[in-house]
Amino acid sequence: MTERLHIFPSTAAVEAFNRAALAETGILFGIRALTLKRLCEALYAASSDERRPVSAVGQKLLMEDLVVGHYAGRTGLLAGIIEFPGFVTSLDSLFGELKQALVTAETFAATVRAMPDNGRLTELAALFGHYSRSLNERGLLDHHDKDLLALQELRNGAPLPPLFDRITGVTIHAIYDFTPLQLAVVAELSRRMPVTIDLPYDTGREQLYSYVARTADRIESLDDSNLALEPVFTEPDGVFLSPLRAAVFDAGEEAPPLPPANLSLLAAPGAYRECEEIGRRIRDLMERGTDPVSIAVICRELRNYGPMLEDVCRRFAIPVSYRRGAPLATAPLVSACLAPLTLVQARFGREELLALLKSSYYDLSPHGLDPDQVEEVLLDIRYLDESVGRLEELLARRIAWLEQRHAANRDDRSTGRRLASTRAVGREMAPLLGELRRFGGAKTLAEFSTLLAGFIDRHHLYRRGIEAADSRALKRDASAITLFQQVLDDLARDIRSLGMEERTFTPADFLELIQQGMTGVFLAGERRSGVGIMNFHDARGLTFPHVFIAGLNEGICPPRHDGHPLFKDSDKLQFQKTAGQRLFRTAIEKGEEEPLLFYLAIGCAGEALTLSYSYVDGRGNEMLRSPLLDELLAAVPLHEERIPVNRIIPDPTDCREREELLNSLARNRRFEASSTVTELAPALARIAATAAIEATRENFFTTDELSARAALSTPYTGTLHDPAILADLEACYTSSPGNRFAPTTLEEYGCCPFRYFLKRLLHLAPVEKPELELAVKDEGSLVHEILQRFFEERMAAGRLPLKGDGTDKDAMAAAAAGVFDLWEKELAVGKPLLWELGKEKLLPLLERLVELEAADDSGLVPAACELPFTDLEVTDLDGSRFFLHGKIDRVDISSDGGLRVVDYKLAGNTQRYRQLMKEENLGEISFQVPVYLLAAAKELELRGLGPSRRMSARYWLLRKVEPLEKPFGDDESAPFLATDPITRSRRGDDNFLNRLCAKVRAMKRGEFPVTPRECEQCDFASVCRYVAVGLREESSDG
Repeated sequence: MTERLHIFPSTAAVEAFNRAALAETGILFGIRALTLKRLCEALYAASSDERRPVSAVGQKLLMEDLVVGHYAGRTGLLAGIIEFPGFVTSLDSLFGELKQALVTAETFAATVRAMPDNGRLTELAALFGHYSRSLNERGLLDHHDKDLLALQELRNGAPLPPLFDRITGVTIHAIYDFTPLQLAVVAELSRRMPVTIDLPYDTGREQLYSYVARTADRIESLDDSNLALEPVFTEPDGVFLSPLRAAVFDAGEEAPPLPPANLSLLAAPGAYRECEEIGRRIRDLMERGTDPVSIAVICRELRNYGPMLEDVCRRFAIPVSYRRGAPLATAPLVSACLAPLTLVQARFGREELLALLKSSYYDLSPHGLDPDQVEEVLLDIRYLDESVGRLEELLARRIAWLEQRHAANRDDRSTGRRLASTRAVGREMAPLLGELRRFGGAKTLAEFSTLLAGFIDRHHLYRRGIEAADSRALKRDASAITLFQQVLDDLARDIRSLGMEERTFTPADFLELIQQGMTGVFLAGERRSGVGIMNFHDARGLTFPHVFIAGLNEGICPPRHDGHPLFKDSDKLQFQKTAGQRLFRTAIEKGEEEPLLFYLAIGCAGEALTLSYSYVDGRGNEMLRSPLLDELLAAVPLHEERIPVNRIIPDPTDCREREELLNSLARNRRFEASSTVTELAPALARIAATAAIEATRENFFTTDELSARAALSTPYTGTLHDPAILADLEACYTSSPGNRFAPTTLEEYGCCPFRYFLKRLLHLAPVEKPELELAVKDEGSLVHEILQRFFEERMAAGRLPLKGDGTDKDAMAAAAAGVFDLWEKELAVGKPLLWELGKEKLLPLLERLVELEAADDSGLVPAACELPFTDLEVTDLDGSRFFLHGKIDRVDISSDGGLRVVDYKLAGNTQRYRQLMKEENLGEISFQVPVYLLAAAKELELRGLGPSRRMSARYWLLRKVEPLEKPFGDDESAPFLATDPITRSRRGDDNFLNRLCAKVRAMKRGEFPVTPRECEQCDFASVCRYVAVGLREESSDG
């Protein structure tokens, strides 16, 4: 009996093939189908190599150690970025790409030496060589080495593993993106038996199949008569794929074709809402009797959509098919075991602590407590985390306060009950908190492992897992125990192999190592039939009756393809030219695959296809459709079902979970349901208490006129009413430092009072995320420093006004070089992976600025740079005072009394800054220009250089090297900037200082409503439940 071995791109496709084969023959012997990865693993397993595979965690630790040692002296082009969290990951991906391209460390170094001088690549070659030697010295293999060893076994003529028994040929399906190493393995295999590669291709549609054409060229270039390797070109078809592909790529002059039946387009207000709407449609299908196995949700990538889809499926009780079982990291038992580390990292956050206490694996009953009691006490003391003090201390202070209150009124039973409960929680929680605190601080891996084992043993976490009455849960937890222990054992073995037994880790580092070790590890016992959730690559070769293709937005599908941050596309092209081989795919070449992936995903649908995208993001900003979807809709117009932004809560008949039903009943004020559905009564009572609040919020947000909206504002939409709070605000804003304002602070209030409140009064700080490049604010500081140095040097040299000649340009280059050197020496470049490239981009902009400054014939020349001003006094018409402070980027003056303030902006949005210059926006959302003009005029008068006869302001938009200028101080605009009380009283709101004072008075009154002028790049989107409504001023006719 002879068989063919079939190779597929994903495990899901392998399983689909096996199911079909079993249904056809009724029996399945041996392995007839597998993935290319599984093939290489089988070839490696049959080898006699004695080196031990190192885990991904051990590989990361080794790389980190090598990088630290290599740059111990902090010298080298890459020394300034090695601490960036993504550096080691980038290095790992580079070494993997090189190995998959069959480029050894020796070959890489030799080729780099033959290339034009490139210090960065030379350093990378040294690191690659060091890494390869370190693996060999320790007798270790990374996962790419296993593939290389599989190739070596084939080339050495080693016997094929047992899975090839009775196999006489191989067919490779739906794989067209071979790496050079994978293609070499396939080619060597074809020396043993015939290999057929099915490639999706049609010569009449080069645009769609250009990516495959490159693979076909590589296969043809092998040109070895000993290879029994045959590419077979077949264009895929499908119920939806064939007509849609023809409509887009074969379009003529005829009218657009009618869309296929059961093809629909869904637009949702946000990605999660998109997932919810898909979930509702899946539930509808299931309720009509559709088997969940026949449904698939396919996305270009699952990094963002995967967790959201799984969460929706959990909420809506939709079974999800895990092709290898559920991820180990999702096991509840594992979460309970890792709770000490999670709690330490979260500063003993309330939610994390309650998650442990409410876990079915942790038992509070021996302590006479229940989790609800603990939660009640934590809520009573308003505890969030230990940012304001240790929990034990907060409980002690609360107990003392309750004791005083109870002593004053012994008949107050409520206080007595709260006191007893708080005492019990404080007493019984103290030992647990002490135990958890031992996980804080840096420790060796062995020390952390001992602590973790002790915690698991003392609280009987494993025992409770295997005592589960539910057989499915028992199997899941037994698998979790085995696999979790294996992860810990593998980590300990890697540490020993790498000689890092004495190395210490923070709790966060240790937790991260465990989480990395659990990546790609899946539970047994969770394998079940359900809806398939997969990415475009894994969906290749599969078919489902019902398919949803989600996330069809620009930047998501297709994703942006960037070159490798360390081994750029220009490096790859130069390397290939020097080596005389095509080894790598550039970002442009990778992008050629996107149309094909999209249409292959469409080809998965057999009976019904839904395409979906988000038309706004989580902040209410408009999102664009995918260009692939736009191209399709241009050829095949589809009716779009758009989910309204304000349809947050479905009607009761459309609810798919208990919480949705409760919210729907509350929205419709149907609290009488509690009398007929007793299970809902407590929840409805709680919801009823907040329904009125939400109703007032809804009225506030749906009112589009500013004055009417302000009248509706309450403490729940940002306007404070409590007399004690208002008294505190009055005291704050009438004494230092509260009565001192910077123009940027005032602009924060003008653009969004609530954002100002969160940032300036509550002092909420956004989580800083590391950037690949220099942060925008740091880049702005860098440019300011260069321009300050340049103009001060020109002033000192008597070289103003600028001539724009070579001397000026050389001076600008020297100023930039000096600042660059200073920043590099002080490591003030942040962690910019592209620092050198950034400098190259900046220099031409600065040179162009010199040319434009020299062409300025206004007679104004720089007189001061980075001019500070403090205590610029402003007196309100009611007699109250406050002060302004700040720093002016540049002040220019002329001999005839002219004054100009210059503000550098590392931006290119001309329209935005033109709007900020308009008088209607000055004192509303724009404060810098008028404040700087008033401050500069006063400063020049103090220096005996005033008064100024004409004033102007200039924005230098450095991204475009474009100046925007506006005159001030003429007969028309002078009253607007007037400072004398008589003119101000006459002008009213048409005076800048009056507008400014009105803003400060509003702050004193506690007016911080959620009325943003724009939400772009807001740091507080996660804590602001803003509903976007177009705001308008009150109409003039009333």
